[in-house]
Amino acid sequence: MLLDFRRVNDLDSTGARILLQTHERLKAQGVHLLLASVDAAPHVEAVLRGMGIVDAVGATFADADHALEWAENHLLGTLRPAGAAVGEYPFDQLSLLARFTAEERKQFRALLRRREYAAGEILFREGDAGDELYIIVSGSASAKLAVAGSGPEKRVREQRLVSFAAGTHFGEMALLDRQARSATVQADERLVCYVLDRPAYERLERDMPAIAIKLLTNLGAELSARMRLSNRMLS
Repeated sequence: MLLDFRRVNDLDSTGARILLQTHERLKAQGVHLLLASVDAAPHVEAVLRGMGIVDAVGATFADADHALEWAENHLLGTLRPAGAAVGEYPFDQLSLLARFTAEERKQFRALLRRREYAAGEILFREGDAGDELYIIVSGSASAKLAVAGSGPEKRVREQRLVSFAAGTHFGEMALLDRQARSATVQADERLVCYVLDRPAYERLERDMPAIAIKLLTNLGAELSARMRLSNRMLS
């Protein structure tokens, strides 16, 4: 259960005691209580901390999105079979390589560089120069934007845009248009990627035009799908 205090303007001691009682009842039922945006209003935060709610609950998050991310990961961890094998995503099954022949996949793979990142490591930051495409084969990463908070102090916080799992790719915009990175990408866990940089991409265009055309077709299809999804969400 998630309680988001982003629009809560006031909280008294009676309300605080009800929250503590609710937490105890939920805990007895095996339900997690998550608190988000407890610092949105200074008075509300003071009551939540002063009445011991924050310490009792323990699970507090900067915003509802981060709380939901924790809930998703907790659920997946609960459902994942014990001892389940965790390997790398099969290279020949990547959607980015749709319609590639076996020989074309082999040639394309030879142009890529393998990189590993630790959990929490920043791959690149919003505004950085960049010209590399990342293909994830193990782990996950999240794209985030820096946004101003809504409180009186207007503290800058990070807003997650999307998470990328094994088998997906990101960074193609900077590779294609040579513009600055539009978001920060951070490894959620140990991350393994194959990276296509600008010199390798230019070699692909020059020496392997058939592969380059297929790659651009697949990138275009993915960008189109993302745009359609954004349109549906805005609608």
